[in-house]
Amino acid sequence: GHPAGAPQAIVTYNEFGGYGHPDHIAVHRATVRAFSDAWSDEHAWHPTALFAVERTRAQARADARVIRQTTDFDPLPGGRRLTVASRDIDTTIDVRDVRDRVRRAMQCYRTQLTLEADCYALSNRTGAPIAEVERYTEIGGMAEPATPGARRDLVD
Repeated sequence: GHPAGAPQAIVTYNEFGGYGHPDHIAVHRATVRAFSDAWSDEHAWHPTALFAVERTRAQARADARVIRQTTDFDPLPGGRRLTVASRDIDTTIDVRDVRDRVRRAMQCYRTQLTLEADCYALSNRTGAPIAEVERYTEIGGMAEPATPGARRDLVD
């Protein structure tokens, strides 16, 4: 069985750190390395899967429209390097039920984030709407080909 407290899945930034932030890229690399190291230790618990948080190109375009129409922020960068095609998403999770908690958590980081309506901006005034849906690609573990609706959750 699954040991109490041991992770079944690990989530990290994508290889570009979400939007290119060097600290986030370093976190991605360290997380991928730790996931791999756990599998090389026969005595360690082996998490089943490693996921990267992603933005689709379609979502980046939709987010940019919302930002331009409802705030004075600039949209987060959404170029091809920083986003993925919708068909590459392995898991999509509806997070509308926790958006208020996310908003409250973001308010704790006022030196890093600005909130306006249902949108946030980083310190450089680039932003996006607070997500209603989170999207992930499986980058390690029990990976299966990317297909729409392949997984309903991050853990089985």
